[in-house]
Amino acid sequence: MKYRTIGLLMSAVLALAACEKEGSAERAGKEVDKAAEQAQDALNEASKDVQEAAKDVENAAKEAGHEVKKATEEAKEDVKKEMDK
Repeated sequence: MKYRTIGLLMSAVLALAACEKEGSAERAGKEVDKAAEQAQDALNEASKDVQEAAKDVENAAKEAGHEVKKATEEAKEDVKKEMDK
């Protein structure tokens, strides 16, 4: 019984030691995980850039709209002045 327990304990220790060694599959898995994380980070950054660009375009369109409205009102006033002469 005593030898059996010692044998089981030694087997358990060897099994744990074998699990700690990193094989090529584990290294490849870590590299894949790292690449996936980097790709996700790049996509998140690109998404932020697109959102900022969309806001810039929206602001520029609003500003252009205000300029067109202002120019239209000025032209309208000029035409009205000419007609009142």
